This record gives sequence, structure tokens and C-alpha cells, in this order.
Amino acid sequence: MTMTMMICKKNILKMKNRIQKLLLHLVLLIVVFSCKTPDLVLSENLNQNTTVYDVKGRQGWHFNQTIRYGGYTTSKVKRGWNLGYNFPFAISFKGAKEKLNYTQSIPSGKSANVLCIGKFSATEIPLINDFFAITLKREDYFAGSIKNETINWDFIVYEPDGNSLEGITSGLIVNQNNKAEKITIRAVKKIKGQANWINIDVNGYEFIQNDKAIGATSLLNSGRVWISNDINDEIRLVLSSVMTGLIVRHSQSESLNE
Repeated sequence: MTMTMMICKKNILKMKNRIQKLLLHLVLLIVVFSCKTPDLVLSENLNQNTTVYDVKGRQGWHFNQTIRYGGYTTSKVKRGWNLGYNFPFAISFKGAKEKLNYTQSIPSGKSANVLCIGKFSATEIPLINDFFAITLKREDYFAGSIKNETINWDFIVYEPDGNSLEGITSGLIVNQNNKAEKITIRAVKKIKGQANWINIDVNGYEFIQNDKAIGATSLLNSGRVWISNDINDEIRLVLSSVMTGLIVRHSQSESLNE
């Protein structure tokens, strides 16, 4: 082989390597942009003085699952309840299926124990109606309790798998120490950049207090949360507890349907 041929062969190999690297970079860019979580269409005030976090721990293996976003963390999520829980919510619904239990912590270091339930039977609907002083016409709902030494909040979400109408109340969070204090949960279906008239799934939730959105959670891909910087630690703890429950509950229902 002549020197000229050897030089040509080396140049061809270099060019081939460069093309392969370029193609690899293009593939990586396509993967990154295709995996980018789309944004929900949310209330305008959530674009101001609000911190946005991407969720970690939602996807993948759910054994010893923990959820994290920013300084908000959970203990390992348990699928079941300790029989030692002795407060109204736990006593009323100890026979329910699909139980979740975790401790939610916020950046200030405060934490609360969270119990959640789903997949109720028809015989349990009267218990829900009495407990929350509401009237339910369907069996599809998700409820829970948030407690520590000083706070005691309960929540309920109607039709967590969809079928709720855009803009109507999708649930409530109620302070059991002061039942006049409530946070409304509103389903979000619209996604930025999409023809939203065809959306029938609930893609996330907004949380409304005193006619103002104070937070939101997206259930798309790995998940994302928006938390207002103006709320106090108690509301921050309650809000994150419910957000985490919806994120975990949604990922659990997906895994059951796979």
C-alpha cells in the first residue's frame, strides 16, 4: 500500500468518525427534546412569584419509591396502612383498597404523615358522603388525610382518571381544625401548543385559595409542580402532601394498567 493510499484511508476513517459523532449528537438532541415535559395551560398568576420544580422518583421501579422536587421530599411510599392509626379518617376507611402512606417534608424541615385511599366500593360511598358532607354520584375518587401534631387536613378528588368537565371543582382540601378554611382542587386538561378541544384526560391540577391559584401539579411524563412563594409553611405542607399523593397515585394506576 502506497503512502498516498494510507493517508487517504486515514482521512476516510477520520471523516467516518466525525460523521458518527455528529449523528450521535443529533440523536441525543432528538431524545432530549422529545422527552421534554410539555407545559399545562395554567392560571396567569402562577407565572409570577412561583417556584417550579421537576419531579424525581415518579417513574421507574416503585418498590421503596420516594418522591422529590426541590427541597420537598417523602419517606418511602408504603402501599398499605399501619393498624395503629387512630384518628377519624383512618378509622372510617380502614377497609378501603389501594392505600398509600408516606411522610411529606418541606424545605423548612416540617413534615406530616399522609394517608391516601382510592378504588372504593359502592358500599363505602355513604361513608365518604358523611365524612366530607358531600354527595357523590360516582365511585371514582381519591381521598386522603394530612396530619401532624398541629395540623389536620383532609382532601378528596373526584374523577381522578378523567370524565370531569373543564373548569368545574374537581375536589376539596379541608382544614378539620377550621372547616371554613378550604382549598379548591381544579382539574387541568389543556396543554400548551396542542389542539385542546380533543383532550379528555386530566393532565394535572390547580389548587385555588381565596380565588387565587397557589399551586399546580402536572401528571405528564415525570411530573412537575408549581408552588407559590407567598404561602405559609402549613399551606405549603398541605399542598405538597396532596400533590405527592396525586403523583404517586397516578403512577401507580399507570403501572397497574401496563
